[in-house]
Amino acid sequence: SVVMEQDQLTQEKVESIRLDLSRSSPMMDTIKTCIQYVDTQVLDQLAPKLVDMIKSSIALNTKVGCSKVAVLLAVQCKQDLSPYSQKLISAFLGRMNDKSLSVKKTFASSISQLAKFAKESTFEKMVSRLTKFYFSGETDQQLNACLILQSLTRQCPDNINNFKSDLIPLVFFALHDKVVNDDDQQQQEQEQDNAKFVNNTLWEEIWDSLAPNKERALILYLDELVVILLQNLEAQVWERREQALKAIIDIAEKIPKELSITHSDTLLAGLMGSLPGRTWDGKIHLPKAIELITVNCSEKIKTNGLTKTPSIPDMITALLKEANRTGALQPALIQAVASIIEEYKSDKYPEFFKLGYSILDKQSVSDSSEEGTDAKKLDELTKVTFKGFAKVFPNFNQRGFLQEYFTYAARFLNQSTWKVHLCVLESVSQVCDKISTSQNSALIVIMESISLVLKATIVSCGNKYSSIRTESLSVLLKLLKLR
Repeated sequence: SVVMEQDQLTQEKVESIRLDLSRSSPMMDTIKTCIQYVDTQVLDQLAPKLVDMIKSSIALNTKVGCSKVAVLLAVQCKQDLSPYSQKLISAFLGRMNDKSLSVKKTFASSISQLAKFAKESTFEKMVSRLTKFYFSGETDQQLNACLILQSLTRQCPDNINNFKSDLIPLVFFALHDKVVNDDDQQQQEQEQDNAKFVNNTLWEEIWDSLAPNKERALILYLDELVVILLQNLEAQVWERREQALKAIIDIAEKIPKELSITHSDTLLAGLMGSLPGRTWDGKIHLPKAIELITVNCSEKIKTNGLTKTPSIPDMITALLKEANRTGALQPALIQAVASIIEEYKSDKYPEFFKLGYSILDKQSVSDSSEEGTDAKKLDELTKVTFKGFAKVFPNFNQRGFLQEYFTYAARFLNQSTWKVHLCVLESVSQVCDKISTSQNSALIVIMESISLVLKATIVSCGNKYSSIRTESLSVLLKLLKLR
């Protein structure tokens, strides 16, 4: 297996065969026979020597032999093994750094067998150590925690029930760890290769064992979840921050009605505290998290207000300020602030239009010179901006915004890709729905701008894309009604 070290999957298969052979050896058969006669007096002498051998074992057969003896003792002695289980479990935990994935799995199985008869204090220490394994940030230690938890949930579910308040937040957080892609795998160090065998599927298996009803589990352990998420929002490691943001988004989407005003206020305080400053990997999820909690929990926020977090108008101002900065976060920030303004019917919509027009002006200048990926980013920013216009367009005092809005809409209907073209048409359609019939005098003033959009829409009716043709006809009817 050493020769095939570079091929992790092949190495594991070879080592599995070696493990099976060692378990069926004449020596192991002799040990199985002897184990039947072990009593408490023998355990007093056997357990310390077994601990020493676990700590000092080097050869694969010796490691597997120690593991097998521990399992046989657990089956034979049961509660009589309880006084020695802590030292045995600790010895196996200390050897989980083994490079062999097969040995790791064998040790994890032994730990779970010993845990069945361990004292509650021993089990508690083990859970605490597994938590430290995961949050150490080391891939190999996270793998160890995953394998042991998987084995525990399979072999001693009754014991683990008393520690769900510690384990469910940990496993839920681990579920949102990003999966390693093929390009990143080539850059991994050898010690991280085992991570390819541990993915979201394995964590989901553990989660399903701990919490068959996901939403119910989130509700029951929401306080503990909020604590662990806030701690990781302030972590020095950016990957942990990203995980926390993904987990918050998951909670806000699945159980928004169960989030109390205290939970919403506390989470928003942590999220808004992460908003200023440099852009780090994964911060792209931050605006989405703020948007979901603010919008999905709006009824409670409107009724009770926020104490730990700035008021909604101040929050919108902070988001608009960050959205003025060009970068990867800009589209997400624009989408978030537009949704919040719409939900709370905020009077901050003039600032949003000002920001949107400045973005579109820059787009017009750079459209001809950008290609490839940059062009796609500009298109995405344009689409998000026009969607935002449709969301925040006011139901009153519309005259000051109609002419400029239709002017920009006509411009981008004439000089954009088909996806942007379609998005602008959808935006115009939604704005037309919001225009009040009492605005007739205003419409007369801006008739020239409406005519520009009307001409561009008529041209769009002949577009080769059916989605654009369909939307163009819908917009055309609405514009003609305005005239």
